[in-house]
Amino acid sequence: ARRWNRYYLFTYQRIVTAMLQGETGPERTVLDVGTSHGNWLKFLRSCRFGRILGVELDADRAELARAAGYDEVYNCDASKLPLPDSSVDVAVSNDVFVHILRSEDKVAVLKEVRRTLRTGGMLIINHSSARAFGFGQDTVVDHCSFLTLSRFLGIVEEAGGYQVEDIKPSYFTRFGRHRPTFLRQALVALPLG
Repeated sequence: ARRWNRYYLFTYQRIVTAMLQGETGPERTVLDVGTSHGNWLKFLRSCRFGRILGVELDADRAELARAAGYDEVYNCDASKLPLPDSSVDVAVSNDVFVHILRSEDKVAVLKEVRRTLRTGGMLIINHSSARAFGFGQDTVVDHCSFLTLSRFLGIVEEAGGYQVEDIKPSYFTRFGRHRPTFLRQALVALPLG
């Protein structure tokens, strides 16, 4: 499991670093949507963001993220952020939308993140692929909502105000003798206007 986690962290961080080119710096604010216990803080600091904010629904995890060193962690639903309009340069969300089970809740979070993004901002989402997990269509299993890429893009479109600029596989695995299949893809969406 540790070897897989190192691989996962390495590949995801490599993809996100490439997507963030020119978007980081000491004057920039990043919002980690679904920060959990602060696992991505070290990576976000290495990107040289000046201010690192997090939002986490679970109170205990939010407290752990605060203790890890986030500049601020909001313990709330990501569809109701206590942030001013146009106050964030970049938002990232890693493996969070898979745990938001209802499409309308995903749309609500996307709309709220859009409200907080400045003109020219960026949202990067790491999204789990239904097909890569063996599902031919959108599927909810236990606490996970696996979507096809076309359905996830439809949700982004439904949220409005975004233009999808790039989609890249964020990591691969091998299933049996088949060629590598990507499990997740990272999507960059830019706010319109």
